Amino acid sequence: MKKSRTFNLLVFIILNFIILAGCGQNESSPKISNQELREKYITSIDNAANVMDGYAKSVKTETDYVSDPANKQIKWINYTKNKLTNNDSNDNNKYFVNYLNGLKKETLEFKNDNFDNSKKIDKSFAKDTSILKKKISVNESNKKLKQAKSRVNDSQQHIISALNSQPHVDGKSVNNSIGEITFNSVKSVPGDDNEKIVEINYTYKNSSSDDVAPYKALIYSGDFTQESDDSVNSLAPGAPASEWEQSNNEIMNMWNDSTQSKLKSGMTKQYITFVKVENNSDITFNAKNPGSNESIGKIKLSINQ
Repeated sequence: MKKSRTFNLLVFIILNFIILAGCGQNESSPKISNQELREKYITSIDNAANVMDGYAKSVKTETDYVSDPANKQIKWINYTKNKLTNNDSNDNNKYFVNYLNGLKKETLEFKNDNFDNSKKIDKSFAKDTSILKKKISVNESNKKLKQAKSRVNDSQQHIISALNSQPHVDGKSVNNSIGEITFNSVKSVPGDDNEKIVEINYTYKNSSSDDVAPYKALIYSGDFTQESDDSVNSLAPGAPASEWEQSNNEIMNMWNDSTQSKLKSGMTKQYITFVKVENNSDITFNAKNPGSNESIGKIKLSINQ
């Protein structure tokens, strides 16, 4: 009997070891369902919205509000990647890992301030995201997902608004703290003593809180240059020929208005300025930030003969 009890106890211990070992294995590598992956996908989008909100706030205030949410997102990505990489219970884990790799790259772009208004999403990341959504059957009508996506869309608009509020060049326009100047046309007009003169038509939108003289807004926002064969030449203000002035009263009134009056805050109006040029090649408006004189871009302007 003693031998039998000893034998039975041994069997009991071995069986318990096998059962406990099996339980431990299941706990360390539980099966991950597509539903769990869908929930992680929603979490990733929520986290992305936090990163984007932080970036928008950083742009507006010039204070770092993006590092904290970005670091939290990256920490979550690394943890989730490790968990999925070490678990082969769902074939779709590898697609989620590919998605996370791209998401980490995008997050670092925000954190390192490599994002700009014209940036397009990485094609490979977009492809990996599309593949993942199909593999795990993401339901676009899911309430939590719709809420997360709505947050991302709002955050994107906040970023665009924040970037647009910073001094920048957009097409033929320069935007800064004084307002927005848009170049409409440039054409040659006759000058006295065979001088080459161009008439520059521009629109000034005064978005500052003060009344501002349009010509002052123009010269504070940048300067004109033109290239010759071997140099870049700064262009000085000019004046059309006296005879031409007398027959173009409307144009001359727009010129005088730009220097002798101030545009009220919130108003928009067209004006004229004249510049003396070296030749008929394109001229460049070198835009700058009025507060710091820092270059913010260049605008190429062709001369219509």
